[in-house]
Amino acid sequence: IKLRLSYFRPDGRVPINTSQFEKRGIALNCPNWNSELCIQCGRCVISCPHGAIRAVLVNEEDVKNKPDTFTMKDAIGVKGAKYRIQVSPLDCTGCGVCANVCIAKDKALTMEKLSNLNQEIENYNYSQTLKQASSPFNKFSTKGLQFYKPYFEFSGACGGCGETPYIKILSQLYGDNLIIANATGCSSIYGGSFPSCPYSKDENGNGPAWANSLFEDNAEFGYGIKLGRNVVENESEKKSSVWIIGGDGWAYDIGYGGLDHVLHSNENVNILVLDTEVYSNTGGQSSKSTPSGAVAKFASSGKTTKKKDLGAIAIMSKNAYVAKVALGANYEQTIKAFKEAEEFDGPSIIIAYAPCVNHGINMEQSFTEMRKAVESGYWDLFRFNPKTNSFSLDSGEPTISYEDFVLGETRFSSLAKYNPNLSAELVEKSKQEANDRRNFLKNLAQKND
Repeated sequence: IKLRLSYFRPDGRVPINTSQFEKRGIALNCPNWNSELCIQCGRCVISCPHGAIRAVLVNEEDVKNKPDTFTMKDAIGVKGAKYRIQVSPLDCTGCGVCANVCIAKDKALTMEKLSNLNQEIENYNYSQTLKQASSPFNKFSTKGLQFYKPYFEFSGACGGCGETPYIKILSQLYGDNLIIANATGCSSIYGGSFPSCPYSKDENGNGPAWANSLFEDNAEFGYGIKLGRNVVENESEKKSSVWIIGGDGWAYDIGYGGLDHVLHSNENVNILVLDTEVYSNTGGQSSKSTPSGAVAKFASSGKTTKKKDLGAIAIMSKNAYVAKVALGANYEQTIKAFKEAEEFDGPSIIIAYAPCVNHGINMEQSFTEMRKAVESGYWDLFRFNPKTNSFSLDSGEPTISYEDFVLGETRFSSLAKYNPNLSAELVEKSKQEANDRRNFLKNLAQKND
């Protein structure tokens, strides 16, 4: 195949909304929806790392000539409307996260062979022709957000990816007015690979604008974009939502100087840190986010230094909104953090826990790992607003064993197999460091009370 240079834009821009045409069909198994068991909570839609499962809400009179297998049920709380969970089988990766997070008494989603679900291809195509009914539910809730279009869909991220759900939520909330400055890393690869771009647009042609910069200057890059928008957007226009996105290798390490500069500015710009606790894209090298005891490249005998507490550092700036979240542990707190960060008049930062294949876990259970991380005290949830001097500690005391959680992941258990004494020493060190972080947050919460 030959492509003429004239086909490409000389300024380097590439079209968005192209991942929808890829239709890779790589899943061996896909979720099958049981309408009778579904409670319409929306968790599966919010959790899907690839945006391949959608909530269909449509007025009954708009459902015409539907396929025989296009089963619907009465929408809870929306009179005269029908509801359905619809998967796109050819865009699904078969990770199983959606079925895993289903909280119906009996699972409303079960993973079945793709070959048995060929009818869902036709059903998905039909669902795309339907006019979505107006939802009465609060957009800033799991129940309400499921009905909003994701402007980030069908990326090439790993099945079960812990990063992409956060970007997808951001796109559902602010995608039609979103500008992203993306640091190099996993999020720049699955976010900016050409010609399959996962950022999409709506029927009005509105969607995110996205650009990538390097590890060492992405915060400054996004900051500059915000300053430029300040010049071109007058007071009567709707202000762009500017977000600086990257992983922990960027935020904790190589790009930290720029991030700190932004946190101490007065600009209304937002930062999202996708924290996998390693340099994921380059194969799992240790970063300053990697906790004590974890095995990673450049720390093959277990990391001996403690995890950098980026949240505490940001709080002590007393200038930025700061939140620490884990979607699988608390959906509502995560969505609330995005809302509060966007509304904060000044810099904001959200640090989001993102399980990764480099952790050595079953990625079908990535959301379970998020929950266990919080329940064990390994990861804390909080929100801090310096303008109102309000601090909310959104996670409680540990309810499960710290040791059982960390040793359930290969990054910790591998050291225990060949050097159990060192492993026990470093796990205890890591546990104490987690306790110290939690005690610091508890003291802030008590002062706030």
